[in-house]
Amino acid sequence: MDAYLEISNQYSAISVETNNSDDVTIHIADRVSNTGNGITLTAEQAKLLADMLYGVAVRDI
Repeated sequence: MDAYLEISNQYSAISVETNNSDDVTIHIADRVSNTGNGITLTAEQAKLLADMLYGVAVRDI
């Protein structure tokens, strides 16, 4: 694992990690029901997702 980031509170957690092949794995966990899911993206897919999320974050509502 090259890098790891986690944002969490008592109810949920979102973690992102990268590996040597530049793949990005995103895990989303529900701490209340003790369930979670994850997805692994290529570097290109991760960049596209980041651009999409940034576009939503900065748009005028």
